[in-house]
Amino acid sequence: MSTEENLELIHRLYEALNAQDLDAHSELWTEDMIWHGPPGFGDILGVDGFVDEVLRPFYATFPDYHVVNEIEVASGEWVAATGTLTGTPRDEWLGVPANGNSVVMRFS
Repeated sequence: MSTEENLELIHRLYEALNAQDLDAHSELWTEDMIWHGPPGFGDILGVDGFVDEVLRPFYATFPDYHVVNEIEVASGEWVAATGTLTGTPRDEWLGVPANGNSVVMRFS
């Protein structure tokens, strides 16, 4: 795929994340994907694991989840992005109780 096609794929991925469209992920990832999560998650293998172990619980906790890429770098088949994820937890998340305050998380 070209650089432009790969950037478009990343844009579709973030649109699906913001729309909380779980079905779209099977079209955007390969089945043998590995998601390398932060402490508390570890590595998740496969699209189904990513959807069931990461996205479903995250969307349940942060129903107003929203992500924005602030910087994108692409060259050929390589794409990297960094940005912010915002949301307001309605339940405990990774041992931190919900308090009604919105959170901002950086990702890269």
